[in-house]
Amino acid sequence: RAQTSLPAMGEAVWSLEFSADDTRLLAAADSAARLYDAASGAVVASFTPPTGGVTRAALSPDGSRVAVSTSLGRVYIWEIGQEAPTTILNVSDNLLWSVRFSPDGSLIAAADSDEVVSVWSVSSAERIADFTGHARGATDVIFLGDNATLVASDRRGGLHFWDLPYERSVGKILTAHKSAIWRLALHPDGQRFASSGDDGAVRVWDVLSTQRACALSAGALGPLRRAQYLGGAGAQDACAPVEAD
Repeated sequence: RAQTSLPAMGEAVWSLEFSADDTRLLAAADSAARLYDAASGAVVASFTPPTGGVTRAALSPDGSRVAVSTSLGRVYIWEIGQEAPTTILNVSDNLLWSVRFSPDGSLIAAADSDEVVSVWSVSSAERIADFTGHARGATDVIFLGDNATLVASDRRGGLHFWDLPYERSVGKILTAHKSAIWRLALHPDGQRFASSGDDGAVRVWDVLSTQRACALSAGALGPLRRAQYLGGAGAQDACAPVEAD
């Protein structure tokens, strides 16, 4: 049976996210996002963007901010307790499929239907980097636990890995699903994540294992990144392919 009943939002709900301490739940529906008390079900705060429909909402790791992506290409950031958005990111003129905070809360990544993932500074609202080539549109994005690596999905079933400090791709695109990937979920260890898509499959990936790191790097790991991802394991001349099944 349901442990807690939350007030109905009256429209389609696109995303759900618990706070790091499990005391609050953020829900994003068509027109607004709501923050609930997870124990009582009471509405703590509501976040309605001035323009555009809501596509996704994200809660900062420390629970102090909420970011909402919209159908008109903007991300609105609220300080919890404030009625109006404190920051507006004009990401693009296209629908945004997703928005995420970095593990330290200093950055935001947005997935654009125009095949771009952009990274922004929360404090300055400046664009840090753009990563392109997400076929038919970028659908979701996550930061790994190192705060420096992004994983993004596209509508052709591909997973893209990006090195933020170097602003470059980390190896090849993985064909992870037979059709569009819509959601990525990061494991609390910051190393594993799950992907799901239109093909009905859910897959779990460990990007810091030796096999995965070797396959993803395609020989592109320098000494610093090799030590970070592989630890004491040496570089390999060839790697077994990562199978999608």
